[in-house]
Amino acid sequence: MIWSGSSSFSLSAEENFVTVSAHLINLVPRDKIRRLSLQFNQEVTPTMPSSGILSNLRSLTVFGSDEENQHDPGQFRFLRVLGLEDAEALKKKDHQLQSIHKLFQLKYLGLGGAVSKLPKQIQVLENLETLDISRTGIRQLLAVDGRGFGKLVHLLGTDLELPSGVGNMKELQELSMVEVNQSSTAQYVQELGKLENLRILGLKWSLKKDDNDCEGCEKRLVEALKKLGGAQPAVSVPRCW
Repeated sequence: MIWSGSSSFSLSAEENFVTVSAHLINLVPRDKIRRLSLQFNQEVTPTMPSSGILSNLRSLTVFGSDEENQHDPGQFRFLRVLGLEDAEALKKKDHQLQSIHKLFQLKYLGLGGAVSKLPKQIQVLENLETLDISRTGIRQLLAVDGRGFGKLVHLLGTDLELPSGVGNMKELQELSMVEVNQSSTAQYVQELGKLENLRILGLKWSLKKDDNDCEGCEKRLVEALKKLGGAQPAVSVPRCW
């Protein structure tokens, strides 16, 4: 552990894990960081380590935001885990995920904060296995047309609307939480039946009996769930009320 006034920097030699809560001080060049956590606050802005010791970076987690100095994760080509816990900057046209297509090894992407739209660049991440947007305001996903999300295993959100082409996510095992409402068309609900590897499905039933085609949507959902392969979990579908 190295201390410098109110600044702190910790490095575990065995795990190559670094937590930065302020300005970094001298770091031995031979130390290759594999996991980095940056913590921003109103008082202190951490300084990014030099690119040389980050050449092997595999995991990057950023808490808070620094609007003046947006770090570009795309420069870390070997990243497998990326967490942006305050993704408010994604609202800007020139946001820090513009170059995310360079992260061809990325397997986990977690976003948090008041962002309400998923950057379209995410769709090119062919090796992405987990997308966690449950701590955001994102409700709509990009259409799944075979160009992306092909290896997605876990899709975690809050009151998500089923995207067009959701049935193309053949590797999907966990999908939650999905809102079933009047905008959930028959085609989208039926596509759930194509997810043969699905094991966990979280649904929020937002239809009432007096809504158009409530009972029809209920029947289509039951039929879709019956098509799910493997060991089917016990599912209780809410009735129109």
